[in-house]
Amino acid sequence: MTDIVKWDIPDSPQDIPLIAAAVGPEVYEQLLAEGWWHLESYLWRIMYDFEWHDWENRRRVMHLRYKLTDFEFSKSQRSVFRKNADLKFKIQPLRYIDEEKHKLFVKHSQRFSKRVPQSILEMTPRWLTEPNMSWECLIYRMDRLVACSFFDMTPGTTASIYAMFDPDESKRSLGILTMCLEIQNAISQEQKIFYPGYAYFDPSHMDYKKQFHNTEYFNWESGRWVAVDRELANRKGFSNIGTMKGNV
Repeated sequence: MTDIVKWDIPDSPQDIPLIAAAVGPEVYEQLLAEGWWHLESYLWRIMYDFEWHDWENRRRVMHLRYKLTDFEFSKSQRSVFRKNADLKFKIQPLRYIDEEKHKLFVKHSQRFSKRVPQSILEMTPRWLTEPNMSWECLIYRMDRLVACSFFDMTPGTTASIYAMFDPDESKRSLGILTMCLEIQNAISQEQKIFYPGYAYFDPSHMDYKKQFHNTEYFNWESGRWVAVDRELANRKGFSNIGTMKGNV
């Protein structure tokens, strides 16, 4: 398929497998189905996340995906569309990172006290797939960029990579909004699977990813995708997809 290298992590029994070469859409879809995910110039496949030299406090990674057949947004997710009806958005191929995105990244990164990326380029899909499959979702309030996300799109799947938003607009739930727009776009393209990235098995700030309909997680032992428990995800009140001003 493609060459896999091992990244030796100091003071850790876990070596992280990496793929650094560009891959085509069919291979990429297969890798996503096997628990790989894309960040910066690499594909990664990790079971545990941890700080450097702190293996004892590792966290078990929960790779997620949503089956888009008969997918519906929840009541709370539809409310995110409604409260942001005054915003505009556009989805387009990712070609460059301009000053406006850099400034938004700096504001967004100030929300964090640990593992703060030093540059937007650390979180951006910088490799060129064959052909280029990287896209972006841009959200504007009037003419001001308030949120942006990056994702990969193949004929059959979409894989979300990174999202950022203006902390001054935190009440709008813009991180959830960008993901909902990516999902809505994937459905409009008649795709079957959406990959939101990963969360953790224990509670974290990424638990919102577990709240979507048709959620599955990758079981590391069996190598299969398993439905997330509905009670755990606390999903209820599903209905039709909301709409919003914009061009998809």
